[in-house]
Amino acid sequence: MGSGMSASASYDVARLSAIRSVALETYKMHPQKQANYYPVLDSGNRDEKIQLTKQALLIETTKYCGVNAAIMDQFSCVHALKGKFMALDCGTLTFSSHEVGNIIGPDACFLLINSIV
Repeated sequence: MGSGMSASASYDVARLSAIRSVALETYKMHPQKQANYYPVLDSGNRDEKIQLTKQALLIETTKYCGVNAAIMDQFSCVHALKGKFMALDCGTLTFSSHEVGNIIGPDACFLLINSIV
């Protein structure tokens, strides 16, 4: 397997969301933003989001891919909010979101490093 920053998790979440959206026709409930464009990832309820998270993890950890993975990547793909820092408890699948500026201050920055570990 290769390495990356949750690339396979985000792909699995997007694929499952698209399948669900087409199967349930939930994409029709949203107005089109542009020609032939519909939002795919619904803002479903907590239980639906947890189910999606677990299904995406199952794709990677079972006989399909066999990756030794935990739930954090898939959970982040489903629940993270733009511009927010997420504190996740993987045991209870609960999280809280925080403004990045409130944690690091206005003069700091984040570095995302792929250490290939």
